[in-house]
Amino acid sequence: MIRRGLTAARAGLLEALLEGPKSLSELESRSGRRKPTLLKHLRALEEDGVVRKETVTTRTGRETRYSLRPYTLVLRFDPGTGTVLKLEASEALDVSDLLVEQVPQGEFRQDVKAYLDSVARACRGWTSRPWVVLFGSVARGEGTWKSDIDALIVLGRDRSGGRTPLGPRKAEGVLRRALAQAAEKAGHLLKPQFVPMDAFLRTEEGIVGEAKDHGIVVREGSGGGEVWRQLKRYRTLTS
Repeated sequence: MIRRGLTAARAGLLEALLEGPKSLSELESRSGRRKPTLLKHLRALEEDGVVRKETVTTRTGRETRYSLRPYTLVLRFDPGTGTVLKLEASEALDVSDLLVEQVPQGEFRQDVKAYLDSVARACRGWTSRPWVVLFGSVARGEGTWKSDIDALIVLGRDRSGGRTPLGPRKAEGVLRRALAQAAEKAGHLLKPQFVPMDAFLRTEEGIVGEAKDHGIVVREGSGGGEVWRQLKRYRTLTS
């Protein structure tokens, strides 16, 4: 919480730091303000818990860099089931698709969004939309340049209990083809694993178990709150 008021100078600092960590010299060059003035505002933002600093080693020596502290945004709270969905972020959020903003590393988010768009186009008109749950290194924030994106796609059911209009096997084929087309333009390959909703709900081992223990929902499908309640990340209040 910013207790001292958000002045124009501090707003400018926050806007600069949304792009990523900055040194004092970089902030001086960007803002046109002198270093003593910037230090005063940065100290105030540090005391308010908004900005943090750390000393890093560079090719020319050691320097102090400033960055935004991660902040928490609660997106959904269901007191009846104890389900909570929150984000921790240190950069600007894309509010058009907040579930994808849970992906910790920015370099993977655009690929995930492109894959999800292909899924949405492929199942347009379906009465039962699939869920997409990421797991593995990308979901944990440990992805590298050679990491694939591991995804569990839960073939959902509508509120009347019906399944995808094509049946699970044909639905899987349609979605695999859509994802393969999206992969041609992506920087990272998405490796999908498919499971029907009923199997997802009763399975606690293997890939499904890993997804339940560490997964993040990046696309909500049909079937009510069943998937939310199965994933440990989202049932931290009353479970």
